[in-house]
Amino acid sequence: MQNKKRKAARRHHAATDTGGYSPATVLKSAIFAFPVAILIGLLLLLLSTVLLLSTKDPNRYHAAVGALVASAVALLAGLIATRLNRRRLPLLCGLAEGAILLLVLLLLSALLPIKVHIFSGALNVGLHATLPLLAVAGAMLGARKRASSKPYRKRR
Repeated sequence: MQNKKRKAARRHHAATDTGGYSPATVLKSAIFAFPVAILIGLLLLLLSTVLLLSTKDPNRYHAAVGALVASAVALLAGLIATRLNRRRLPLLCGLAEGAILLLVLLLLSALLPIKVHIFSGALNVGLHATLPLLAVAGAMLGARKRASSKPYRKRR
């Protein structure tokens, strides 16, 4: 009887306990994941620039490649933020990382003068809006646990 009470108490605490994780830890992991994601993004930009410069017309696909790199960085940033938060609260990690990425991108686009607009205004807003969604998707991917290679067997 005593054993059943302990198990019930553990289940109750497991459902309500976040394990010491709070919005502050989520924000901390998102802030630490941001520079790592930016470094990965710079590496991807360098590799894609080398690839584009090896083609006949480098300017032809630079906008599409830039959008792909930004999307990949948002996905990886959410994944890294969740892993830094020990796979806990992936939705909050993804939202926090997506908000940080969106804020930085909006600040940079407001500060840097761009004379040539490749995308229309609606498409540009849509591309900016996908960043938090991709960060959440990356966070959900980062929270998944690997399936064990050996099947679980019950002892008799």
